Amino acid sequence: MIDALTRRYASSIRLSQEVKDLRDVKADMIFLCVPAYAAANMLQNIAPALTGHLRNIHYAPMAVAGLVYRKADFKMLPRGFGYLIPSSEGKAVLGLLLESNVFAGRSDDDHILVRVMIGGYVSPSVLQTAHEAVADVFPVKAGPMRTTLTLWPKAIPQYDQDYARLKPMITDELARLPHMRIVANYWNGISFNDCVKNAKGSSYLALP
Repeated sequence: MIDALTRRYASSIRLSQEVKDLRDVKADMIFLCVPAYAAANMLQNIAPALTGHLRNIHYAPMAVAGLVYRKADFKMLPRGFGYLIPSSEGKAVLGLLLESNVFAGRSDDDHILVRVMIGGYVSPSVLQTAHEAVADVFPVKAGPMRTTLTLWPKAIPQYDQDYARLKPMITDELARLPHMRIVANYWNGISFNDCVKNAKGSSYLALP
């Protein structure tokens, strides 16, 4: 999707440009699609009250482990897309994505790529935890051939009690900025589908 949008609007998009703040911007509409803490930095000169509220949105850390297995090592080849684990179960593992089943070309025909999302990342055995999550559901006789680990200190915005208190105040501040919209996963839903729905509801211009 990102590549397709880049090609379609190449003449209107600037890539690899760092945005530190917003000032003296001439535009019909501004859409902020960055995390709350980044938006706060950009808005500190034009909306200090909004900046303060955005900085108080909490984010949870997450580790994303990538594991490459030989298909031949599984007793039964994993099918489907993966799974999510509800927070009520109190497990470190948040979910598992059979990435090469979902996206063609992520591995060759003899291997499978699995991504495991783990809440927090302080444990030095995070890759072992990821492998155990795979083996618990898809019995495998050998460990992964290759691994990657990406740490996200601020990964998931928290829709907690503080957020419930902050949202009406953020809404009031946004009303003072009629030519700006927030389109991000800390606003009106965390999923990709929520962000798309939010963007459609915030549209000012119909893109050709």
